[in-house]
Amino acid sequence: MSTYAGPATLVVDGRDVGQLRVRLQIGALDPKRGSESWSGMVANSDYVLWGVAGRRVHIRLPNGRSGQCVIRSSGAIVGFDEPPLGGSTD
Repeated sequence: MSTYAGPATLVVDGRDVGQLRVRLQIGALDPKRGSESWSGMVANSDYVLWGVAGRRVHIRLPNGRSGQCVIRSSGAIVGFDEPPLGGSTD
């Protein structure tokens, strides 16, 4: 799966802090990490972003996978580790 649009749980310091609707996509292979890059956008729930903008957090999808990212105040998501939506071959 190379894209995902739907619900996600925002996890901060190991605690579930809210539900988001997100759009995520997998980008190019990052040779430094040996995995694909990923990014996205929060589709709603601006109130949840107030306390987490600029912090490293995790987004957990209904498939149980999570990924570490930063959510910018604009709602843009920048992923840092393995994509939670799986690789492009999933």
